[in-house]
Amino acid sequence: MSAFVLVHGAWHGAWCWERLTPLLAEHGHTATAVELPVTDPDAGLTEYADAVSEAVGDGGDVVLVGHSLGGLPLPLVASRIPLRHMVFVCGLITPAGMSMRELTRGEDVFAAGWPELARRQLRPGDGSSEWPPDAAIEAFYHDCADEVARAAAARLSRQFWRFQTEPNPVAAYPDTPATYVLCRQDRVINPDWSRRAAPALLGTPAVEMAGGHSPQLSRPAELAGLLHSLVS
Repeated sequence: MSAFVLVHGAWHGAWCWERLTPLLAEHGHTATAVELPVTDPDAGLTEYADAVSEAVGDGGDVVLVGHSLGGLPLPLVASRIPLRHMVFVCGLITPAGMSMRELTRGEDVFAAGWPELARRQLRPGDGSSEWPPDAAIEAFYHDCADEVARAAAARLSRQFWRFQTEPNPVAAYPDTPATYVLCRQDRVINPDWSRRAAPALLGTPAVEMAGGHSPQLSRPAELAGLLHSLVS
């Protein structure tokens, strides 16, 4: 049995893992979903890592899974606490010392259609953004069952972006074993970028699966099986 700690991405919450956690339990594992402070305008990478570290506790036989933006705090947490494995699911991974903004300006991190989708966000003018439900479904949940997609889109929150300009504070990536999982029909993160970034930063090729940006909602059984295979 392993303890999985699950970290959601931008605009989401711990709720987005609800379809996955019982399937991990069927494989004999425990799962804890972290709530990141996405609605706090003052929260940066340190605060995100603090929230994750609290859930990880003393570490050890812990598999830390970060989805999308939830991948950013993983190296910082792994540099603090011994972990069994890190898993980046459609994740953002930045080199040591580089910020998310620097990365996305210098490389084709986002999928080709993302700029058009991103323009459909609502921006209240306070440094946050949020999504109209139909646009969110097109971006994140296009391969989910309709009822799953609409329920998820209705639960999205505002997202503040202070951490975008903060450099990845680790001096080097920790030697914690790591896996990158990409989805071939991802409309947010460019799969070709993921194929290059995974071996460059994590030292191992990406594992590929079908589907869009949210496999924990669209393909939870397949994702649970893949995560189980990493530790069995």
